Parts: sequence; structure tokens; C-alpha cells
Amino acid sequence: MIIRPPKVTGEREVAAGLAALDTIPDAIPGILEDAAKAVATAAARTVPTRTGAARGSIRVVGAAQAATVTAGGSKAPYFGWLDYGGNVGRKKSVKRRYLRRGRYLQPAYEQNRTRIDGAVDDGLADAIEARGVEVTRGR
Repeated sequence: MIIRPPKVTGEREVAAGLAALDTIPDAIPGILEDAAKAVATAAARTVPTRTGAARGSIRVVGAAQAATVTAGGSKAPYFGWLDYGGNVGRKKSVKRRYLRRGRYLQPAYEQNRTRIDGAVDDGLADAIEARGVEVTRGR
């Protein structure tokens, strides 16, 4: 992505252009949340359902500079075991093969990484263009 500043002729235009670009960080949380929602949706499609609690526990938590996909919690406290495996239950009698990268969340991210990266790039480019700055998109 190549960013070209708007053509300016005077001090006022420069100040206005810089003020407009200064608001770009406000758009970042929404862009990141959209990317995280794509991961959450892809992961939810692959989670097995008996009651639907594990699938329903997948959600996106947004913050100022990040968005995270979480799962489990009080609705499905067993989600970690379901995703990664291990031994649980009385005397560790219930066994599920341990997978370091998991079965659902990490693979969903890895399978959609190119699309997610493109969506983040497009979101940032749209935010910049909305503030009057020309962006050359390239891939």
C-alpha cells in the first residue's frame, strides 16, 4: 500500500490534512474486530456440537489496539480440552490426544490468514481514503 498525501497549497491545508490523518487510529479497533470475527466464524463452523455450548462460547473481545477470539468460560469450561486435548475426569480417565496448535481456533486463523490480512489492509486503506488521502492499493 502506498500512501500519497493530499496536494496542499498552504499552511491551513497542511494542518487540516494532518488533523484528518490523526483520527485514523479511531478506526483500528473496528477493523481488527472484523478480522477477529472472521476467525471466530470459521472456528465455530468446525467445533462439534452436542449441546452447542462450546460453539456458542466463541466470541470476539475487542480493545484499543487488539481484538482477540476467546472460547470457553463459564458456558463451556471444557473448551480448552476440546480444542487442545489432554486427560481429564476422575483419575484422568477421559483422554483426548493433545495437539499443540489446537483443533479449532488456531487452524481457523491459519486457513483464513491471507483473507484476514487483506481485509485489514483494505480497512486501513478505506479509513485513510475517507480522510482525503490517496492510497495506491497493491498486492
